Amino acid sequence: MWEPHRAAYVLAAIILMTAQPFAVTFTQNESGGYDYVVLTANLLSESLKFVVSLTVYSLLPSRQRTHRAISARDVLSFASPAVFYALNNALLFAIIASIRPALFQLLSTTKTVFTAILFRLVLRRQ
Repeated sequence: MWEPHRAAYVLAAIILMTAQPFAVTFTQNESGGYDYVVLTANLLSESLKFVVSLTVYSLLPSRQRTHRAISARDVLSFASPAVFYALNNALLFAIIASIRPALFQLLSTTKTVFTAILFRLVLRRQ
């Protein structure tokens, strides 16, 4: 069943995931470079996502929370995808510096198609 507050969560996720490429493009200087260390933009973007996630999680009733305490194993299991996301975000700057934002957004939507193909062929999942 669709709950109204979930629509707000989905909207927040959409905004947080799609705003970064545009923010990066709009902060380029006249020569196409950046007047700041580009990794700080990644750090700020991921920090904002983390804060929003923690806020939403803390607003959940305690019976709906999935983690009571986080172990070192949990941290390590979440750290490996985090490293890949950090690399992906770092490469984002190089890509955006080379192509227009509209083309980037168009190409980035192909992730969904390739993920579906991966799940279907490699993992044999529908």
